[in-house]
Order: sequence, then C-alpha cells, then structure tokens
Amino acid sequence: MKKWQIALIVTGVVLALAGIAVVVLLIIGATGVLQESKRYGVEETITELSVDVGAPQFTLEEGEAFSVESNLKYLEVSTQNGKLTVEQTNKVGIYTSKAFLKITVPTGFEFEKVDLEIDGGKTEIESLTTRELEMDVGGEFIAQSLVVTYAGEIDCSGNMKICSGELTNVEFDVGIGSLELIATLSGETTIDLGLGSVDVRLTGGKSRYQLALGRLDIGKIEVEGVERKIIMMGNGKNRLTVDGSFGSIKVNYAD
Repeated sequence: MKKWQIALIVTGVVLALAGIAVVVLLIIGATGVLQESKRYGVEETITELSVDVGAPQFTLEEGEAFSVESNLKYLEVSTQNGKLTVEQTNKVGIYTSKAFLKITVPTGFEFEKVDLEIDGGKTEIESLTTRELEMDVGGEFIAQSLVVTYAGEIDCSGNMKICSGELTNVEFDVGIGSLELIATLSGETTIDLGLGSVDVRLTGGKSRYQLALGRLDIGKIEVEGVERKIIMMGNGKNRLTVDGSFGSIKVNYAD
C-alpha cells in the first residue's frame, strides 16, 4: 500500500472519530440543557443589553418593566453599571422548540447599546430601539420594528426579515441565507451578500437615496425590476451600497 493511500485512510478514520465525538457531546449536552422555567427580576436601571445564547426560541417583547424568563439551564443573568447581560455559559446540546428565552423591555424604551449573539433557533423581536447595535444571528429572525439611531453591524446566516425599520449607518453581512428589509435608511448603509438573496424596500422617498451598485460573481442585481450593472444611481444624501458573491439582490422603493 502506498504512503498516500495510508495517509488517506488515516485521515478518514480521524474524521470519522471526530464526527462520533461531536455526536456524543451533543447527546450528553442535550440531557442537561433545560430546566424548569425561571423568571429573573431586573432591579437596576438599564441602558445596555447583551445576549449570548445558543439556539432557543428567543423573544424580545414590550411590557411594563424589564424581565427575563427562560428554561435554559446554563443561563446567567446579571446587571452591572446599567448593562443587562444574559449569557448561556454552556451552549452544547440539541435544542427543541421547548427551549426558550424571553426578554421584556418597557414599551418605547431606547437602549444606548445592544449586542445580540444568537447561534440559531428562532428570534422574534416585537420592537427594539437602540443608539448602537451589534448583532450576529443564525436561524430564523424576524423583527416587527427595528430602530438604530447612530450605527450598527448586523451579521446573519439564515433567514432575516425586518418588517419596519429606521436604520442609521448600518453594515449588513449576509453570509448564507436571505435578508428581507423594509426600512428608512440614513447615512451610509452597506449590504454584502455571500450566498443567498437580499430584498430591500426603501421607505422615506426615492429622492433621499443614492445607490452604489457593485457586482455579483454569479447572479444579478435588480433595481425596480430592472437588472443593473456597476453603477451609481440617485442624488440623495443617504447612500446604500450593495455587493456580493452568489445570489440575487433586489432594491425597490416602497413609497
């Protein structure tokens, strides 16, 4: 047997063992992911929010006061210097629809900064307003209302839908998946598509925008139903730059 054949066999065995190890870890983790639902009170005055969890059903909704409720076993909830931190210290496991995290914020509240890292699952946001936003989410994401007043970075891998938004200086990085965005954009907005689709409907009037259209390696960019190449369009003060690798990008004006 030649050396390259031996090396190939050894590599195959190592990969197989690694795969088995991952499955075992997932099974072990799954047995201890959930506990009885627990409600965490929030007493301190809050200005910032940080969430870092695996793949539960995550809901952010409006209510009378701040609160956190979840059945995730390895969840730490803390407040310090006005920052509410919700962190899952052990994310290993197989998540089902029973795994959930619900955060309630006062109706109409505006954060100074929000940092969301959601590995997967389903995320539903009723309304979120913040000065600064950093968000890295996988799985399914839907926001009924999203407002960023200063700057933001949004990385998504999965399916993201923002039904209504007012976004200022936001950078989108769509790795693999889709982005559906209906919003009024201000300042510099960029969308970089890896593999998938982007559908943008701009609100606030066509005259407020300038489009900087890049190119897709494979796929096409359409503006108002017409395929466009590398071009600048419009004379507005607010620029939307779109670029990417594979898929489709559509830009339309909602009003």
